Amino acid sequence: MSDQGAGGRGAPGGGKDRPALWRLFRERLDAAGWLVDAPEAQRKEKEADIVDGLAQEVSRTGFGTVGIFLAEGLKPLSFITAQGLHFLTPHLGLLLGSRRVSNVACLLEDRANLERLARRLEELEEERRARPHDGRGTREPD
Repeated sequence: MSDQGAGGRGAPGGGKDRPALWRLFRERLDAAGWLVDAPEAQRKEKEADIVDGLAQEVSRTGFGTVGIFLAEGLKPLSFITAQGLHFLTPHLGLLLGSRRVSNVACLLEDRANLERLARRLEELEEERRARPHDGRGTREPD
C-alpha cells in the first residue's frame, strides 16, 4: 500500500494528515448536538456550519462537480428522504448513532441546505479553477 493513506495513488486529496470526508462529516454532526431540539436560529447556524464544512472538504478532495450534481439531484426527494431517515432512526441509529441519523434528516428536511451546499460548491470550484497551475497539470495547494 502506498504512503498516501486511504486516498491511494492519484486520488484527489489522499493523505494521512487530512481527515476522511466521512470522518469530518461525522465530527461536525456530533459537534452540532441534537439539531431537532435546537432553537430555530441556532439550528440554522449549526446547519450552515455543517454544510460549509462539507462543501469545503468535498471541493478539496476534487469531487466538487459530483457534489453539485448530487445536491441538485437530491433536492426534489430531500424531504421524503428526511422523513424516511426519521422513520428509520431507531434502526439506523444502532449502526451510525441516533444523533447523526437525526441530524442528517434535519439537514435534508430543509431544501435550502442543499441549495446552500450546491452554491458553496460552485463558489469553491470557481476559486479552485482560478488558482494557477503548478506545471504538472495540477493546481497549487491552498
